[in-house]
Amino acid sequence: QSAEICQYPDRTVESPDWSTFVVKPDGCHGRRIKSFQVEVGDIERIVVGVSTCDQNSICSSFKGLGEENYTLGIDSCNSSFLVFNGSRKQTDLEGIKIAKGSIIKFDLQRYTSGTSSWPEKVFVNGKLVFAWKDIFAVDGVLKLSTVVFPAISVKG
Repeated sequence: QSAEICQYPDRTVESPDWSTFVVKPDGCHGRRIKSFQVEVGDIERIVVGVSTCDQNSICSSFKGLGEENYTLGIDSCNSSFLVFNGSRKQTDLEGIKIAKGSIIKFDLQRYTSGTSSWPEKVFVNGKLVFAWKDIFAVDGVLKLSTVVFPAISVKG
């Protein structure tokens, strides 16, 4: 319904309702995001990840990362990795606690086709929690024929 997005000096998002936002570079140019990180603030829940839906496809009926097809993310509520590829799969992150101040970082890789990208590595507080081979093992074949968009689903 409503969200407050602050651009400068620190980019922040506050949303009283469960909402999903696509992370985009500033300006109109063809560069892609190679990595992004989010610092968890004082929130009720946040899922940081990627979606095959761009900002024009995400609407009020979008359920969130890990809840819609071809999305994945790190869920702060239960410190888990969510993948949705036809059905929802959840993998607990052993020994990882996500709380206010935690940093979630995604390194993205472009594959040789030049048109697709997918998370190569995922870190929580500097600790590698997933690599591409792990993501592949969790869900078999993910949709790799398209570009993914960094995104966050958040309430709070």
